[in-house]
Amino acid sequence: MARYPCEMFAQFYYSPDLTYDELHQVEEELMRKVDILFTNEGGIHLEFWPNSDSFAVQGQFDEFDKHKFDRMTDQIKAVLPQSVQSRILLVDKSGLENVFIYNLTSGNIEFEEITLSRPFAEA
Repeated sequence: MARYPCEMFAQFYYSPDLTYDELHQVEEELMRKVDILFTNEGGIHLEFWPNSDSFAVQGQFDEFDKHKFDRMTDQIKAVLPQSVQSRILLVDKSGLENVFIYNLTSGNIEFEEITLSRPFAEA
């Protein structure tokens, strides 16, 4: 079995202003586009879980690469309707030292990097 050094968790939240029919239309279109974008950037083992006011995605990437993730989140931002916001968490599984968090709206990306020191590492 192959091992992938990056685990991804994403959540897409719908505005409460959407009607039931609008929500399903937005969800169907967005899931299709997000699946293509993640796959084009090397995403594998992607699983989607729709919920009443959001949908979650979990998957893996073959490398932990900030440039790749920046490009990917720019592409996702471009397809996000105003009625959807997203959070994406990427974990470097090779040492659990780096975590990237992206908060996305249709017009903005906020990025935070969390670096955890390795146990027994000298300061």
